Amino acid sequence: MGRYYVALGTIAMAVALLIAPAHSIDKGTQAPAFSLQSLDGRQVTLDELKGKVVYLDFWASWCGPCRFSLPFMNKLVDKFSRAGLVVLAVNIDSDRAKAEKALSSFNAKYTVLLDPHSTLPAIYNPPKMPTSFVIGRTGVVTAVHEGFNPNDTGEIDSAIEKALTEK
Repeated sequence: MGRYYVALGTIAMAVALLIAPAHSIDKGTQAPAFSLQSLDGRQVTLDELKGKVVYLDFWASWCGPCRFSLPFMNKLVDKFSRAGLVVLAVNIDSDRAKAEKALSSFNAKYTVLLDPHSTLPAIYNPPKMPTSFVIGRTGVVTAVHEGFNPNDTGEIDSAIEKALTEK
């Protein structure tokens, strides 16, 4: 039964990627506003985070590389939150329990947002899972990173450091 849902999730994401706009939000683009509910029940908006650097990551329980990026985001919080970084992990599973199960093996130090209808991926159009967007203090996307490979963490750190130093 679990494989059936994984296949459905994969198909749903593939369809979303096919019908979404031809390109994702690019570096230098104003990040589209959003409002989503967090796993703990709070409503989170991008507007309330103006003045901070936001690491916006799209993930799903059925995504293999996402399972490695989730603990990595804790490291980002540890390293950069005092400098003004906010990490938002947007889960696109239609079933909240799947997100909770994926997160159960560690304590997420970042905010997990729930998007069971994939409204935000339809706007941001991440080309693959996971995809992260670094949004600068003024709301402009300063970096986009597709996929997750532990060898790329230095590149991600550099993009965040650069965004944190810009006014």
